[in-house]
Amino acid sequence: MKKALLLVMILLLTGCSNELDSSYEIMGETLSELILKHYNNELYEEVPEVPGEIGVEGNYNELLIEESVETSTIQKIKGMTFTYKSMDKAQRFKDYYVDEIGVYIDSLDGMQFLAINLEVENTSGDVISAEHFINNLSVKLIVDNEYLYSPLKSLLEKDLTSIKKDIEDGEAIEGFFLFHLHDSIVIDEINEMNLILSRDNNSEIIRIQ
Repeated sequence: MKKALLLVMILLLTGCSNELDSSYEIMGETLSELILKHYNNELYEEVPEVPGEIGVEGNYNELLIEESVETSTIQKIKGMTFTYKSMDKAQRFKDYYVDEIGVYIDSLDGMQFLAINLEVENTSGDVISAEHFINNLSVKLIVDNEYLYSPLKSLLEKDLTSIKKDIEDGEAIEGFFLFHLHDSIVIDEINEMNLILSRDNNSEIIRIQ
């Protein structure tokens, strides 16, 4: 997918220099369409009814125990420390992919984006592949103990679901998980929002709001 995005960029950058500004705009729109097409393909394959949302019975503690295989003591994720930094909400999400060229992705009709920004630190004592580690990490967002969301794989530069980097021991990187929520949910009016991370029978809850 990233090869396709880079190919689009190369083709656009070979145009006349006096059209560079308009090329940037076209590029951003074209890349966002490719990303959204990629997301829609996954959406129909994995969640055919409602994008990213599943009704949850009970509360997030019950879900956490279920995901951690009912261990009597819930352990934190080993090897990586996740620290919540901030969140961003928008109908159009902007990132910088290559050489400060703006890339945009628009939410679907009736939906909105919520990016959960985190600092991820390697505490394992060894070099860790961020791609391998996070691909084996279950990530869920619980909103008011009623809605459960999985992150969107946006392929944007700092999206933790698609980041490709080896992290040295003690090194920290910053990135985000991007969620696609119904726009009927007013972010500022949410009473409780938690990010649940699970891996290797260990789980932890990060309080967002």
